[in-house]
Amino acid sequence: MMAARRHWKCPTLLLITVVLWLNAANCQQQTASNISRKKLTCPNASPPKNGKIKLGSGGREAKYSCNQYYVLVGQNTSTCLQQGEWTSETPVCATDGCQSVLSPPSGRFIPSDGGAVTRLECDPGYRPSGWPLIYCVDRFVWNGTAPHCQANGDVQQLATRCDFESQDLCGWVQDTRTDEFDWAWRNDNGTSSFHLGTGPSFDHTLGEGKAGHYLFIEFSNRVLNGTARLFSPIYGPPKASATVNEEVCFSFWFHMYGSTTGQLHVYIKPESKKMSELKPVFIRSGDQGNHWRQGYISLDTVTENFQVVIEGVRGSGDTGDSAIDDVQLTKGEECLAALKRMMPDTETTTTQPSSTIPPPSNPTTASTTSVLLNGDPPQGGLPADEQPVITANQQSSSSGASIQVSLPNWMIVVTVVVAALGDSLARDGWCRRRL
Repeated sequence: MMAARRHWKCPTLLLITVVLWLNAANCQQQTASNISRKKLTCPNASPPKNGKIKLGSGGREAKYSCNQYYVLVGQNTSTCLQQGEWTSETPVCATDGCQSVLSPPSGRFIPSDGGAVTRLECDPGYRPSGWPLIYCVDRFVWNGTAPHCQANGDVQQLATRCDFESQDLCGWVQDTRTDEFDWAWRNDNGTSSFHLGTGPSFDHTLGEGKAGHYLFIEFSNRVLNGTARLFSPIYGPPKASATVNEEVCFSFWFHMYGSTTGQLHVYIKPESKKMSELKPVFIRSGDQGNHWRQGYISLDTVTENFQVVIEGVRGSGDTGDSAIDDVQLTKGEECLAALKRMMPDTETTTTQPSSTIPPPSNPTTASTTSVLLNGDPPQGGLPADEQPVITANQQSSSSGASIQVSLPNWMIVVTVVVAALGDSLARDGWCRRRL
């Protein structure tokens, strides 16, 4: 009797379990369906100001248009997705008539659509502070505050050096907005046109046979006077990391070789100045020989964030290349050493963007004095043709002979003073009385 009841109860329990499971599955399916239907609901689409909207497909598709004399900026259609979101934001109806927006120092506003829209384009190293577009919505009113350009990353401090051995170029970037061509990164022995008698045969950092890296511009097949600009990272005020009376400077090595080599310009761009307001503080023109030479620029007058801009300008023909290597922001004794090394090759200047420094008529003549006696070995491991040498002519008042010496200014002054003093004592008869 008990066994018969046990066999009768088992199918009943199984049936109850199946019914409960099917009921739970049905509830779950209904819940998922409800959720799915909720996801298809998007926020109500509204027409843009000075425009219209037309809904279709049960309210899941919106088509936008603008009133007469207005232009639509953005997507003219938008679709409601299952996630409850529209595929695009509501467009803007813009018109002309708004006052032009002044460009910031490190960028420019570019108008379009007849002045109804303007877009902010920032200099290399900077980015817009917000959405780069603003729209004229009521002929006299922009739809928001114009963005500005801000540093795209951390501001670097002294001392900073780059040998261009890494492909990231230490944060130096090309100016892709206005350039006709770019600086190229090389890591082989010689530029592609070295066989024509142009360009360096090796980099400055590692030397001959080491396949080091440098940046160069090849002028073949380029537009006359075409330019290639390279912007440095943004640096902080130079004096912020220097002690009182300690000099700060920018030094670099350059190579300009070939019969039709163009020009090399270097700018110091303060953050508050536009490139159009500046003139180069360093200029070199033409063939400088098959040598790496050093350039030097004092930064003592720079009091704010700034960038260094190196510009190559194409010459009159194809046989001429320019290269740069080992750029450095430094201070103190390293500035003095760089100044001494570059004297025969380049002019030195403080950063005064309002004036242009013309190249010297003879690139091998120094603008300041130094000393290298005949027969002395090269100093600092530099080739003899890169040593700072200057010749001074001095007239001896007692003998009338012309003497060529290689002396520093202070020694020349002392010699003249001693000679004048001796002549005066001789005229007074002091020497005869002593004898």
